[in-house]
Amino acid sequence: MIRDWETHKLSPLERRVITALTEALYVPFGPGLTPGERELALREIVDDLELWLSAPDVLLRTAFTALLTTIELSPVRYGFGPRRMSDLPLEARIRYVAALNAADSIPLDTWKSIIGMAYFSRPVGAEQLDLVDRLTEQELAATGSGR
Repeated sequence: MIRDWETHKLSPLERRVITALTEALYVPFGPGLTPGERELALREIVDDLELWLSAPDVLLRTAFTALLTTIELSPVRYGFGPRRMSDLPLEARIRYVAALNAADSIPLDTWKSIIGMAYFSRPVGAEQLDLVDRLTEQELAATGSGR
């Protein structure tokens, strides 16, 4: 039973789907990131989302989960075979997300907004928007966050 005052962590499946969707939305995921930096940035974004989404009421949380499940289970509708979105190779995932976007998918628009808030609040996202100059490693360390 979930009570309003109890936080709710993302399930491993939710984390996997959100990570796969984030990776498809924001490839190449920042200029010049090493694979390690990229994995850290993905993990930090999903951790941020977990904090943001841990306290909504049960109905809102259920709606977010239903929209995410729709994205995860719909590749077959767009010609990608009977596979989950998170199981698609990255290139196919990018094409799938583009197909959802072209179809004006409400689930995708909702999750793009949620993930976008987390992504563009990180230094790598801010750099892509040209909101800040390239941050030095010292500046990144001072903010307490990775790329």
